[in-house]
Amino acid sequence: MPDAATALHELLRRLCQHTLGVGENFFRPAGQRAPAGPASAPFATINVISNELASFNLRRWSPDDPAVAAVTPPVGEHETPPDLLEVLEGLDQVVASVQFYRDGAVDGVGRPVWGDAAHARAASLVRRLEMTFSVERANLYGLAYSSASAVRNLSSVVDGSSERRAQVDLTFYVANAEVVAMSMFRTLSIAIQVQQPDGHINEVSA
Repeated sequence: MPDAATALHELLRRLCQHTLGVGENFFRPAGQRAPAGPASAPFATINVISNELASFNLRRWSPDDPAVAAVTPPVGEHETPPDLLEVLEGLDQVVASVQFYRDGAVDGVGRPVWGDAAHARAASLVRRLEMTFSVERANLYGLAYSSASAVRNLSSVVDGSSERRAQVDLTFYVANAEVVAMSMFRTLSIAIQVQQPDGHINEVSA
């Protein structure tokens, strides 16, 4: 089972892929070592650059409460069930940086040519994320799109060749929950020993 960070990246990748209507491998995790394809093939990367708790609600529940039954860790055969569950329900603010590379256009001999398709795709993604079909898919994934930064055109010429690149930062809200089982004292026994002047010891239990 993937960890929470990997799962979040995958949901964001799928949402952006669906929103732009591109192929399965167009959006890729940032920093991967896999080949990026032919020099003219456009692609994009997604990287979560910040994840902070925007708001939270801390509650304590009985393990028998139906509201937390679905997230209660199973109790083993020889384990004592918890007396109390502490549940932190949080809303995380997640910022994902999306980088678009290449235009997909080449000249007569197959060399990449200058263009602004990377910038246009980034701008299109921002607009489409506001549309109903994208909002519905985001809700299905448990994501709530909030806002976007300005689209930045980072195209340049590197070693005599054009490098087309654009960047936009997308802000989402994601619901999350942390559950901790707590054991409480039901009965606490106290024993006190008192030594009398004659050396006799009396024991008092409560």
